[in-house]
Amino acid sequence: MSPDELTDDEALALICLARALAAADGVVSDEETKEIGEIGLDLGEGRYDALSTKADGEPTGLDHALSLADSVERPRARDLMLTMLGDLANSDGIADEEKAIIDALKGRWS
Repeated sequence: MSPDELTDDEALALICLARALAAADGVVSDEETKEIGEIGLDLGEGRYDALSTKADGEPTGLDHALSLADSVERPRARDLMLTMLGDLANSDGIADEEKAIIDALKGRWS
């Protein structure tokens, strides 16, 4: 599965999770910013921009991002999202807070 095959709801969940993950350790690094940009390119810039604007109107924070993740039902979409979020978390060395989010997703999706 490729990122452009994610539904809009799945892509929105990915964007919100990526934002929460990048902010989890209190610092959004240059590497994380670059990885989020890669997510945007993978989704398609126009689509990413539209969904990012929609995400701006969503409640912020991890709890909301995880609630959006609960709506992701397709196993291939979950696997892809975990890979992309893992790449984001590892881009600047994975912090404990970031690992906890990845572990929470794995627990929800297992």
